[in-house]
Amino acid sequence: VLIFGALKVAPAYYLRLNGANKERRHTAGLRLDAKMDGLSGGGAFYYQMGSVDVADPDKPGETKSGDIAAMLVAVDVGYALENMAAKPALKLFADYLPGDGKALSAFDTLYATNHKFYGEMDFFLNIPVHTKNRGLMDVGAQVKAAAHKKVDVLLTGHYLTTTKADDAGEKGLGTEVDVKVMVKVLPHVGVNVLAAVFLPGEGMRSIKGIDKDAKLDTEVFGYVTCDVNF
Repeated sequence: VLIFGALKVAPAYYLRLNGANKERRHTAGLRLDAKMDGLSGGGAFYYQMGSVDVADPDKPGETKSGDIAAMLVAVDVGYALENMAAKPALKLFADYLPGDGKALSAFDTLYATNHKFYGEMDFFLNIPVHTKNRGLMDVGAQVKAAAHKKVDVLLTGHYLTTTKADDAGEKGLGTEVDVKVMVKVLPHVGVNVLAAVFLPGEGMRSIKGIDKDAKLDTEVFGYVTCDVNF
């Protein structure tokens, strides 16, 4: 990590994946973060290239090598009132992983996102599999405040869509709202309590194989964890 005044630069990352179907996926990218007084912002860009065997449309049952070309763009901006007792902070964010329904142009996150990205409920844990190569757009906001000197409250909202519509013309995957309470019980022990709700959109029908006449049920989720640091 390189630091230039208020600017922090994570030099270009490079990852290589050798997978099934003769997949050779190369990922390179850059992360920038800046902070000045209470204002902060960041951005990231990653590009994937390489090759993978895909179905040959001219020869049913056979495969051919195709070239990978996919990208990920993420931005965020925030402001914190650090001189106030509650230290309220607001952050706006957007992640864009374009996809057109084909494996060659869909960005692969390579590893599970596990709560950190795209919602705590992990509906979109494995990209591009969980959006069927149709990409993902996650736009949202996060508010954080200290309810007590040992208690922080975090409220996060996500509006999720695919970047390519399904056969019914739908992109909307749903809206997720997460409320997380973080309590510092002891100097090295913390307890986290989460409650979350997911309001599914019409785009979830094709993703999950839900019949067009079936009701889209609201999903709820929660957990309690204990963190111990040494």
